[in-house]
Amino acid sequence: MNKISEWLRGRKTYATGFAGLVIGIVNLLGLSVPGIPTVDHGAAVQMIVTALLAIFLRKGITNVIGPDRPPNPPFVPKGD
Repeated sequence: MNKISEWLRGRKTYATGFAGLVIGIVNLLGLSVPGIPTVDHGAAVQMIVTALLAIFLRKGITNVIGPDRPPNPPFVPKGD
């Protein structure tokens, strides 16, 4: 199990994006696969676009919401 978790380090976003891409294409083609929920064509296209964004914008996603991001300073409203 340790080898699998080390191999997946840095690749989980790609795996999730690829799974979403496959599920979106299957739904878009109208195929029925056990265990995969069926959605309408609009939702399938949205799933494909979201999966592609996750795959191609991975660096931006990990830089923005990753653990290395410093916390935001507290909001202090300015006086009038």
